[in-house]
Amino acid sequence: MNILLQESADILVTGPTAGMIPDAFFKRCVTVMGGIFVTKPDELLDVISEGGSGYHFFGKSAERTVIYNKYGM
Repeated sequence: MNILLQESADILVTGPTAGMIPDAFFKRCVTVMGGIFVTKPDELLDVISEGGSGYHFFGKSAERTVIYNKYGM
C-alpha cells in the first residue's frame, strides 16, 4: 500500500466501528481514525430499529469522534 502513496499523504479511516481498534490501523500508517462514541445505547437502538439515521441520533445518543495518530503525523 505504501508504494501508492506520496510521502506527505495522510491516510484516514472512518466508519461507525473504526475507532474500536485504532492501534492496529496506526501500525499500518493510518494517521486519523473517525468513528462514533455511543452515549445512550438504549436510545440509539430504539432510533435505529425505527429506521433512524445519524441525523436522528448524533448529539442525542451518540457523538462523533476523531482519533489522531500522534506518531504518524
